[in-house]
Amino acid sequence: MEWLLDYDSSLAGAVWLLKYDAWWVLTAFGVIFFTFIKKLLSYSWQKLLFLYVIKYITFYLVYISGIDNYTPNIESRIFIMSILVFFYLFSCIAIKLLWLNILMFSGDEVLWDIKDLWSGLKNLFSKIRFASKSNKIVAGSRGYQKTFLKQKSTQQPKVKIKAQVKTQQPQSKDLILPKNTNTVMNSKGEKVYTDKGYSYTLKNKISQGGEGEVYVVTDRLLVKIFLENKATTEKFSKLQKLLSIKKFSGVVFPEKIVYDQNNKFVGFTMPRIFGVKELSILHIPSNRAKYCPHWTYIDLLDLSITIANTLKKIHEAKIIVADFNPRNVLVKSPKKVYFIDIDSYQIQRQPSTVGMKIYIRPIHFNKSHREYLKNQGDDIYALSVIIFQNLMSGGNPYAKTGISNENDLLELHEFSFDVYEPQKSNVSNALINAWSNLSIDLRKFFEDVFRYQKPVLISTLTQALSAYKRTLIRVQTNTRRK
Repeated sequence: MEWLLDYDSSLAGAVWLLKYDAWWVLTAFGVIFFTFIKKLLSYSWQKLLFLYVIKYITFYLVYISGIDNYTPNIESRIFIMSILVFFYLFSCIAIKLLWLNILMFSGDEVLWDIKDLWSGLKNLFSKIRFASKSNKIVAGSRGYQKTFLKQKSTQQPKVKIKAQVKTQQPQSKDLILPKNTNTVMNSKGEKVYTDKGYSYTLKNKISQGGEGEVYVVTDRLLVKIFLENKATTEKFSKLQKLLSIKKFSGVVFPEKIVYDQNNKFVGFTMPRIFGVKELSILHIPSNRAKYCPHWTYIDLLDLSITIANTLKKIHEAKIIVADFNPRNVLVKSPKKVYFIDIDSYQIQRQPSTVGMKIYIRPIHFNKSHREYLKNQGDDIYALSVIIFQNLMSGGNPYAKTGISNENDLLELHEFSFDVYEPQKSNVSNALINAWSNLSIDLRKFFEDVFRYQKPVLISTLTQALSAYKRTLIRVQTNTRRK
């Protein structure tokens, strides 16, 4: 190795790094042991060993003195040394990223950061001008890179369809879809795979709906598994379009499309949200007293404003919620909510196939969801129902004395609340009291929506809510001063 020390002092530091490597040897055993114990990824130990193979091959090639026989000139030696050091440093950094990612994120998609690092280093390396530009050496280096990428790709199972973020349409010729109506997966311990081959093990089932089931896979990640008749090409295409949309706060976007061991599209991953309750639960005063004992009426107004503003952001992203109901809104605080079940949203001209009747405009009652495309007005109508229930203790906007069946109320869809004389409303006393508490602007807004079926704006609702909130704060302030 003397020839290296004589020509470049910076290379001497690289040689020192290569020779004194005991810390990385200990790290190797530690990471492999940790990976096996936690069972984080099916293929993580193979990827880890592969990185160490690259590392120690480059170490050996640098260390042997026979390199002089093949590279008689100094420029070629420096060029080859640079290539070897590049691969060595890449493997060192990749191993450390893998180790940190396992510790911090339970091994979820551990090589994504490494892939980005590889691309960046490769681009940087290609711009470096060396003294020697031998075609033979350059061809050899590219061949080595291709070998590395080929070996890397063999570490993960093949998935026929690749749901890349930029892809707008699914490759339907390769997409394998289930055929019957049974649940795709229904037991703990089964695995699902991303298009890059990373695996997740289904743990506890935490919810079940009309389209599928939701399972825990890590502390921070959930997987929704569709019923087999719901895992359609249309659903797959919709998820791809959602993945291409820039994410924003207040909406739980899908993160990855997942497949079963037979490469069948079965669902998607999404982040797990902690410390939240369904909005449908908090409509009821007794539930609010139990879960949010310190909430006031002003908090309910804040919550209503937050929901309305979140819907406005969704509309600005050219998305229609379509199946907008309180079960799809999770509440963490009056000013922090999460819209979920986004796979049922209407993207571009792909209609939503689900919906609850109470949140659908009466003009669509007798239509199939597939017969028409919903628009922002349909979402705003559903928002109006949700805000009405939020402020009216879960009451039906078409409530009427003497009729208790909800379907009958919806078919009749008569608005029985009096805007100017609330006590004359043809509803129960509890609803009369709640209706009387609303400001005149809010009562007019609900009358326009439910009695006259007028088109309204989200801004009109938020302005009325904000004005009423300011009035209540001013009254409370004056009361405390007195």
